[in-house]
Amino acid sequence: MRKSYTWFLFAISFGLATQPILSVHAATTTVGDAVPAAATSSPADSKQSTASFTVVAGDLSLASVPDLRFKTIKSHDVESGTVTAVQADNAAGNQDANLQVNDFSGTAAGWSVTASLSNFVSGTASLNGVSLNLLGSPSSGTPAFSQVTLPSGGGAVKVWSATAGSGMGINTADFSGTTKQSQLVIPQQTKVVTDQPYTATINWVIQNAP
Repeated sequence: MRKSYTWFLFAISFGLATQPILSVHAATTTVGDAVPAAATSSPADSKQSTASFTVVAGDLSLASVPDLRFKTIKSHDVESGTVTAVQADNAAGNQDANLQVNDFSGTAAGWSVTASLSNFVSGTASLNGVSLNLLGSPSSGTPAFSQVTLPSGGGAVKVWSATAGSGMGINTADFSGTTKQSQLVIPQQTKVVTDQPYTATINWVIQNAP
């Protein structure tokens, strides 16, 4: 009886020894809200603004006008016949000796300059019939300048102009006498003042039309 019981225990022990050991793995879960799906991105918010400015019209103006000085003449020459006095270089007064028109009006309407010459006087004495042949040299890109004649004591004469669509910005004509010389034509005089200058006034006017 003891032998049988011993064998039975041995058989059980052997069987347990030969069975694989079971491994138990535990998993945990969280009870709560479901995990949301990844959100889809939307376009960035955008707005527009503006940048602006205004151009204010400028003026049409005579920025400078030239003073003209002429070489001396002799009394016996002018009392004997007609004399031409040639412009001297580097005229005094207006150091640049420029006729300058500034057109910043923005209209592109064109412009014109007229000039008139008074009589030449020295004290109370005056000369009769003098004329000024006015000749200047315009800078590059500005309207051409043709010789014009101003009679002393006469009316206004158009001396320079820009047609519509031209002459905008700064326009300069050189009257220094360096490249082109204006001239005074003085007819014979019966009596002249000597050793004192004769002076006349040139009146320049600009208009906003060719």
